[in-house]
Amino acid sequence: CLCVDFVDGKEWHADPQNPHRDNEYGNSIMFVHMDAGICVRRACAVPHRDYWRPYSDGSQFQVIEPEVSGDIGAFGILKRPIFVYLPPSYFTSESDRKYPVMYVHDGQNVFSTPGHRGGPCWGGLYLDEILDRMWNTGEIEEFILVAIPNVDGLLPGNRKKEYCTGSFTEASRDPFIRYLIECVKRTVDEKFRTKDGPKSTTMFGASMGGLLSLTLAVTHNHVFGNAICMSPSLWWVDRNNMSAFDLLNGWKKMPIRLYLDSGDGEGDNMYETRQMAELLRSLGWKEDCEFMYHFDACVDKREDRVTHNEQVWRDRVHVPLKFVFGKK
Repeated sequence: CLCVDFVDGKEWHADPQNPHRDNEYGNSIMFVHMDAGICVRRACAVPHRDYWRPYSDGSQFQVIEPEVSGDIGAFGILKRPIFVYLPPSYFTSESDRKYPVMYVHDGQNVFSTPGHRGGPCWGGLYLDEILDRMWNTGEIEEFILVAIPNVDGLLPGNRKKEYCTGSFTEASRDPFIRYLIECVKRTVDEKFRTKDGPKSTTMFGASMGGLLSLTLAVTHNHVFGNAICMSPSLWWVDRNNMSAFDLLNGWKKMPIRLYLDSGDGEGDNMYETRQMAELLRSLGWKEDCEFMYHFDACVDKREDRVTHNEQVWRDRVHVPLKFVFGKK
């Protein structure tokens, strides 16, 4: 963004064309849309490595990078690759078999392979290895994993702009949410054998990504029927002074499943997440059926006071995976 002051002699003037100005004395903020054709390659290289599934069919680790269809420039969204990880049976099972889909935010941190040069900036979730193990043991059903990177490495602060909606009540008009549904999801549904319906479509995110996952499930429950929200940033208040708590209070109970958790440490949204669980109970949501709240004491992490990163979420990610994809 650009900070702009307008001075006429000794008078300060705000830019009348800029709706984002802070006050009448200037210091306006103008959001400049970058060329959507710019693609974040350096920060989100496709994960390549020598990795063999040790617990399933011996096939080699493979990430597919489909070209995202749609007019991305219309949303003012910076172009980025998406990474698709297919389950072991995708190429060996019957050709008409369809799979549930889980979309994951902060996609460059999803795999055990470094998502960009130098390795994941906050450590990896290792979802590829965790899923392979859980699929092989039969703990969860197979599904298609879609990792969607953020572009904070190229445009600092953009992650917050994309993940924290400016208005909960107008989320359907949010550019990034429209991009996810009209471009990313449409591409995945067109190019892969996906199951239809919200019950087979899950959003997964941590921190601000957890907030976005909750927002999508509540405001677009006809598209996303499950939301995994790890350490969600429930402190966020939109421009109308509305929070996720107000959002849930304003909606009748809906046919979605929510997973919420936090660790025991400052900065992990512990109190807000606990309050959200209490709100859901008071609204009549059935615990461990329609929603699940998990508290992680992080006993082995507290000495380092590290309770809000991928390394910690990795240790408990099996909990939400079983809640959403566990075999009945």
